Amino acid sequence: MLAASTALAPGLVARVADRPIYKTEYDHWTAIYDFGDEGETKPAQRSEEVLGLLIVFNWYDLEAERLNVSVSPAEVRRGVTEAKADEWDTEAEFQEYLRKSGATVADLERSVRFELLVERISKRYVAGAKTDADRSRLYVRNARRFEARFRRMTACGTGYFYKDYCVKEVPLAAATPASASRAAGPPLAPGLVARVADRPIYKTDFDHWMVVADMAADGEVGDDPAELRPQVMQFLLSFHWIDLEAERLGVNVSQGAIDTAFRRQKRQSFPKATDFEKYLAESGQTVEDIKRRVRIDLLSNGIRDRAVARAKTSEGQQRLLERYVVRFTNRYRRQTACGTGYVTEDCVKEVPLSA
Repeated sequence: MLAASTALAPGLVARVADRPIYKTEYDHWTAIYDFGDEGETKPAQRSEEVLGLLIVFNWYDLEAERLNVSVSPAEVRRGVTEAKADEWDTEAEFQEYLRKSGATVADLERSVRFELLVERISKRYVAGAKTDADRSRLYVRNARRFEARFRRMTACGTGYFYKDYCVKEVPLAAATPASASRAAGPPLAPGLVARVADRPIYKTDFDHWMVVADMAADGEVGDDPAELRPQVMQFLLSFHWIDLEAERLGVNVSQGAIDTAFRRQKRQSFPKATDFEKYLAESGQTVEDIKRRVRIDLLSNGIRDRAVARAKTSEGQQRLLERYVVRFTNRYRRQTACGTGYVTEDCVKEVPLSA
């Protein structure tokens, strides 16, 4: 009776308003849960707790937007630092935990941001109360409204329906003939989301640039991943495509040229060192990220110059460049394989992620 007629989009297990919850995301958090739980929880309970966590992440993101409650990236970073100090004695132990559990720094950042939002929204719920009894009544009343509001917005796929979180049960999307024909090849190596030729794209790299893209979109992590995921994947694929093309053509960029271009751009954009540090903090990027982009820009310019070298006029340059881009795209699309849930138009092959 609860099942709606419209299936979830392919690759989704649930949806909160217009925010998707991906099967890959659910599987990722299930693996983290299993590592900490060590098999003590029954699968049905584990499934409910993992999906519930992902749903509640979205509930609090939406409630924070409604109430204009925010958490800055700097506050998240401080929270991560404190959490690491509480849980792990050394950086090596923390890195070992990430390796064994499959968790990422972005996961820890998301959890910290969630905890800070819960704390601030709870304070907003009881603002103005004069006594403990008043605070208790206000909190309970607002918490009930919160749950009722977002349960109505939550649709869970068949097999993932839990009444504590979902009002609507909707079918999961069936695999289409196109997606079935595109799927090919053995699973990607553990920790990968794609590969170009023999060059891997790691989940940790993808997660890092998702954070950067989120912060560029609205200044906070938590923007709709349905729009950002393909943009980030195409961005990472382009790094490898340009690297491989530069090697094929013999186009090189020295470290000195990268450093010089980086310093020039830094001086032009950030006259004060404090301005640059603020930019790093607000963008989620590192100096290494920016130098990586500078290197790709320099390689791109060198490749372009090589592609249009024979042209005598600007019109001829444009014609040569257009033909070259078509050949370039076709050459590297054929060498690109993306894991299920990470496929974009730049992938010819879809391959399973490692279990």
